[in-house]
Amino acid sequence: MTYKIESNVPVPATSRGRTPKYPFADMQIGDSFFVAKNIDEPMDRVRNRMLGACMWAKRKLDGDRRFIVRAGTQGEYDNHAEGVRIWRVE
Repeated sequence: MTYKIESNVPVPATSRGRTPKYPFADMQIGDSFFVAKNIDEPMDRVRNRMLGACMWAKRKLDGDRRFIVRAGTQGEYDNHAEGVRIWRVE
């Protein structure tokens, strides 16, 4: 088998071609976002999943970022969605 050598083929943005699910790279200090939990999902699972995502972001982005994860509800007048909020603090 022989392989054809090609020139000027651009490298994809990410190795899997996926865009990030959470906006850690775009967050400034003081920014936050809310992740709603599924109806049948325990709050601890959502919190642990987001703690893992925060650790990944810290390790992969620049190492100087710090995030805080807190469980709570979103919205006063709508359906009061339960979930976790993530803040960038450093």
